[in-house]
Amino acid sequence: LLKMSSSVSTEAGILALDGTLWNSAAITAASTDVTIPASGLGEGSYVVYLVDEAGNLSSPSEVVTIDNTAPNKPTVSLDYFSDTGFSQSDGLTNVAGPIFNSQSNENKGRMVFTAVNGATTVNCTANFVYYITNGSNSCGFTTLAAGVWTVTAVHIDGGGNTSPTSDAVTLTIDTSVPTAP
Repeated sequence: LLKMSSSVSTEAGILALDGTLWNSAAITAASTDVTIPASGLGEGSYVVYLVDEAGNLSSPSEVVTIDNTAPNKPTVSLDYFSDTGFSQSDGLTNVAGPIFNSQSNENKGRMVFTAVNGATTVNCTANFVYYITNGSNSCGFTTLAAGVWTVTAVHIDGGGNTSPTSDAVTLTIDTSVPTAP
């Protein structure tokens, strides 16, 4: 729903940037609040305007963009410096605050990483920084207890659309010191 006030206009409307009138509502009295139903608007950019009795258009409102497309499923990986196992693919680390990287097709919004160990769930949220243009993001968990963790991520874009959940990455955190020989 878009809502605006007017004192001299007789009509308010939503106009697509290509000039197509999408919807309008009559204003019947001065200083009346007008509600223009916006449900059913397709993806695209729109402006709101007012028309006076002589047919003059007001300056358009700021552009409002409707975005209903969710980002693609992100990929998740353990950061190189957080992987202390014998290989970079064994899923073993002694880092209790590991960093995970993600990759997505958009660079707006935020990435929410979730680590699960049995009944324990820990979230880490990383907002996309304006100067990152390739959809990459990283998040460092503060402290995860020793044990096996499953980490996934979802990307929530600037329009509030949520991606499918990433494939899970399994990580074993082992902070115990081996016994002396």
